[in-house]
Amino acid sequence: MDNNELLRRLRYSLQVDDHVAVRIFKQGGLDTTLEQVGTWRLKDEEPGFTGCPNEAISAFLAGYIVEKRGVQEGKPVPKPSTRHIENNTVLKLMKIALTMRSEDLQAHMEAGGASLSVSEVNALLRKPDSRNYRQCGDQVLRQFLNGVGQSQRDSQ
Repeated sequence: MDNNELLRRLRYSLQVDDHVAVRIFKQGGLDTTLEQVGTWRLKDEEPGFTGCPNEAISAFLAGYIVEKRGVQEGKPVPKPSTRHIENNTVLKLMKIALTMRSEDLQAHMEAGGASLSVSEVNALLRKPDSRNYRQCGDQVLRQFLNGVGQSQRDSQ
């Protein structure tokens, strides 16, 4: 999944508008403007489209953790990474931000249309060099984000 699509899906699932997104980016260590955030929301074929950099995704996820859980005592917010963020990492960071357990992740995936067991979800959360590690595909991440979006809308 490309960065623009990932950012669009994250923002839709979490119900984050442009103003809140700018604040989240700032909390994650990236200063940005409303105009810039708006261009990252556009699709490839739309006029004004700008590719979303890896730093923006990294900053958004770190900023969302700060938004939901606050800043850790004695630890600065990490600098946004320039490396591509894997789907497994997105899943882990969303788990942290939303204070979820593996069962909660599995329930959100089920709500989004995935049929994974808790042990399969745990395999997605393992380190890449682990024997039971499993790569998180785009479809599984989409289903998780759809489930998160459904629960966000249901809670309002």
